[in-house]
Amino acid sequence: MAINLPHWLVEVVDFLGFNWPEIDEDQMREAADHLRDWANHTEELNRTTHQRIHVDLAEVYQSQSYLALVEAWGNGSKAHMDELVEIAKGVATAIDLLADGVVAMKGKVIVQLGIAAGEFVADQAASVATLGLAETALPLLYEVQNRLLNMILQEFENEVVDYVIDQTIGPLLDRLGDKMEKLLFTEVAGTVLGSGPAGLTLDTDAMRRHAGLIQEDAANHQQHGRNLVNGLSSLNYGTG
Repeated sequence: MAINLPHWLVEVVDFLGFNWPEIDEDQMREAADHLRDWANHTEELNRTTHQRIHVDLAEVYQSQSYLALVEAWGNGSKAHMDELVEIAKGVATAIDLLADGVVAMKGKVIVQLGIAAGEFVADQAASVATLGLAETALPLLYEVQNRLLNMILQEFENEVVDYVIDQTIGPLLDRLGDKMEKLLFTEVAGTVLGSGPAGLTLDTDAMRRHAGLIQEDAANHQQHGRNLVNGLSSLNYGTG
């Protein structure tokens, strides 16, 4: 369960005018889990399709076009999908790191707010003892606590968010952009239209059966992609 502001500190936050970080770390971890699920399903489907193309089809289909299919799968679809899986797992790990950073940051904020609450109580007691003179220290106390709290948030942004984005998510997304461009198989057409077969082996019934199974694999890829999009879009990363 996401860490929320304890009710006994609400009055302190209101007094300081401090904005409690409304970030739901559980939802962040759920997003990471969705990415891992997609990556694992895709990895398994890739293994299945690889078996169908390299083993099952090879037993019933031998021709130049089959060799072109093997090359297109190995150098194109499978190679790119394997890297997309690696990228998705890397982003999921980075999101988990961010979620851990959110937990640590909230813990520091709660500790500092607890200190502020104690100082406010002490100031009020001193004010009674000094006939109100200690009240003059409240503005300074207010400023110091706000600075300390904002320093915690800035530390989280600098040491966690910036690091994870610059060192992990950013480079991974750059790789993703490169891979998506290369998924355009402009080179495959030339391979498929190559020279005629050196030999020909065809079992058309078996070929149709295996082709149907490969199409099912492709449909499963699409469904897992839709599940990923639906899962991520249903999340609300705020606790407010």
